[in-house]
Amino acid sequence: DLSSNGLGERGLAGLCSALLNNNSLAKLDLSHNSITDKEAAFVCKLLENNIHLKQLILSKNAIECNDGGMESALGYNDTLEVLDLSWNRIREEGANSLTKGLYANNGLKDLDLSWNGFSDRSCQGLVTALRKNFVLEKLRLRHNRMSGRSALAILGYNPIESKDTPALLEPFLKDAIPSGHGIKDVDLSGGVAVPPQFLVSLARLQTGRLLRVTYGCVAAPDGVRQGQTSFNNRRHQLVERTFEH
Repeated sequence: DLSSNGLGERGLAGLCSALLNNNSLAKLDLSHNSITDKEAAFVCKLLENNIHLKQLILSKNAIECNDGGMESALGYNDTLEVLDLSWNRIREEGANSLTKGLYANNGLKDLDLSWNGFSDRSCQGLVTALRKNFVLEKLRLRHNRMSGRSALAILGYNPIESKDTPALLEPFLKDAIPSGHGIKDVDLSGGVAVPPQFLVSLARLQTGRLLRVTYGCVAAPDGVRQGQTSFNNRRHQLVERTFEH
C-alpha cells in the first residue's frame, strides 16, 4: 500500500521500473498520490509488461487518460482483474480513449469509474465497449455527468424509439449488455434521475440471469422516487441515496 505517499515523478518511475519483472506482487495501491497523465505513463508501461498484477488502485489522483497510455495498457494487458480509477479527472477525450482500451481488453472484471466526467457523448464509446467485452463483471459509474438516457443505453434500451431523444444518443444500439454477457453488478447511482423506461429495460435484462443494478432516483410524473438497488427484480430502498429535487 503506497497510497498518500507523494511519490512524485522520480519515485513512481523508479517503482514501476523495479516492478517490471516482479512476479509476486498481486495488488498495488497508488491512490491519493497526485498522479497526472505524465506520471501515469510509467504505470501504463508497467501494465503492458507485468503479467502478474491483479489489482491496481489509482483513485483520488489527477489522471485524465488523454495521452492514450491507459488505452494501450488495457489493450496489451489481459491479467489485470481490478482497476479503480474513481475520483480522477477523466472527461470526454480521456473517456473515449479509455473505453477503446476496454473494447480490446479480455481480462478486466471490476472497473470503477465513479466521480469522473463521463458525459452522454463519451458514454457512446462505453456502450460500444460493453457490447464487445464479455469479461467485465462489475462496472461503477457513480456521480458522473451522464443523463438518465445514457443509463438506459448502458442497460440496452434503444433510445431511437423515443421521438424526443437527442441526436447524439442515436448511435446507441439495443442490447448493450447482450445475453451471455459476464456483467453481474452495475452501479449508476449518484444524482442521475433515470426515466421510468429504465425499470422496464432492467426487468428485461434480469430475466434469466443474475444482475444487480444500483440506480439513483426515478423521474416520475408524481415526483422523484428514492434510489434503489434491484437484484433480479427484488428492489431494496436505499435511504442514503434519496435525492430531493
